[in-house]
Amino acid sequence: MILRYLAVGLLLDMAAFCLWGCSPQIVRPSERTPVRWIVVEKRVGEVTAGGWLGDGRVDPQAVVLTMQPLYREDFEWEVVVDPHEYFVEVLEISPSRQASPGETVSAKVRVGKARASDFYRLVARPSCAEVQIIGESELRVRGGCPAVFQFTSTSTGRLGIAVGVEKIE
Repeated sequence: MILRYLAVGLLLDMAAFCLWGCSPQIVRPSERTPVRWIVVEKRVGEVTAGGWLGDGRVDPQAVVLTMQPLYREDFEWEVVVDPHEYFVEVLEISPSRQASPGETVSAKVRVGKARASDFYRLVARPSCAEVQIIGESELRVRGGCPAVFQFTSTSTGRLGIAVGVEKIE
């Protein structure tokens, strides 16, 4: 009878040991507590050393989904925004009438509310496939100096260019 209890006790101890061996490592709590977790795509080579996982090798370039913690520090940043406004101001378009297909149109623009010491990049983009920009589609200017873009169209209608501006640091 005692032998039976010893055998059952030994089996229970072995089962507990086997289960403990298969369970994941106990992770000690870190000083930082995640605020939340997000799902992130990573390459296997970033997650495991050399792509080894268990008994086999996995392609290090394969993509897997992993959980990544986000801490309070990840949400704390300072954004610096320049409150100065600037925009593209159209000074002149010639010819002033509607242009014929193939006729060259000139658009003279400048940066509105520009600071005299700042540099700006003006970029012209066609409004549709029928519009072709003649010459440079990107010009750099200082302050409110005017810039001229030329374009033409292969068809009739209200076609043209859009000019965007960005400040150059």
